Amino acid sequence: MHTLIIDYIYDKISSQENLDSDEKAMIRYSLEVVVNTITKLLMVFVAFLLIGRPLEFFFILVCVVGLRSFSGGLHFESFWGCVIFTLIYFLGTLIISQLLPATDLLIYITCLIAFVITLLFAPVISPKRPRYPIKKIRRFKMASLIFIILYLGAYRVIGNHAFFEITLWGLIIHIIQLFIGKGVNYHVEKKTIHNLQ
Repeated sequence: MHTLIIDYIYDKISSQENLDSDEKAMIRYSLEVVVNTITKLLMVFVAFLLIGRPLEFFFILVCVVGLRSFSGGLHFESFWGCVIFTLIYFLGTLIISQLLPATDLLIYITCLIAFVITLLFAPVISPKRPRYPIKKIRRFKMASLIFIILYLGAYRVIGNHAFFEITLWGLIIHIIQLFIGKGVNYHVEKKTIHNLQ
């Protein structure tokens, strides 16, 4: 269904505009990212509605949008692989937050580790995407670091709240997948270089 939407919009745009093959490829990729992201988030939201946790979905979504949008992370080849990963990310965050309570110390340590890993590795860009210019990489890294600082600042001001109880674990899962994503990208790049030789 989502591919039909992508094809329809792509055909409309490419038939009305005089675009070269690179521009068409960029438009196609952008459409895939937008439509696939909206589709998978709607599917995850429906899952959270079914278990009666829509508010928790939005808590986790704030964390995901604030971090993953700028720092990137683990990417999957297929749409369904991405949907399953997103579902595990969201549900994993919710389940762990119910089992393990957040503490002040854990939040401070997590923010410190998130800051360091983001500083060292972000953004982790999908190998399918074109390489970002250095300026854009710095801008995305800075946005991710600012989000972590704001997150910690909001916790200092607001204190214990369900938002932090839940999103702390989203932050921890994000750090793990960012680290894994960097390793996967390194392996893909190394394999590509090896195949070219």
